[in-house]
Amino acid sequence: YLYTFFPEHSCGPITTLQRPGTGSRPAPLLQILRVAGAQEELFTLKEVMHYLGQYIMMKQLYDKQRQHIVHCQDDPLGELLEVGSFSVKNPR
Repeated sequence: YLYTFFPEHSCGPITTLQRPGTGSRPAPLLQILRVAGAQEELFTLKEVMHYLGQYIMMKQLYDKQRQHIVHCQDDPLGELLEVGSFSVKNPR
């Protein structure tokens, strides 16, 4: 996968490209952003964070008691991040 990230205050975009050799199948991050309603091909960091938040809310991945905890073990987001859960307070 090829992801290019630029700081939020920069004029440059974040690009999410398709996997090499997979035809029109988008990379996992782009697939997740699409589920959340993204239609663009290029994203700023702020847009990526917005769509990830939308995705987490839509799929109800957050802990009902401690809403800063995201449980994504059995979800494409967990596969992408290679974690079972994380805190939005410390996203690493």
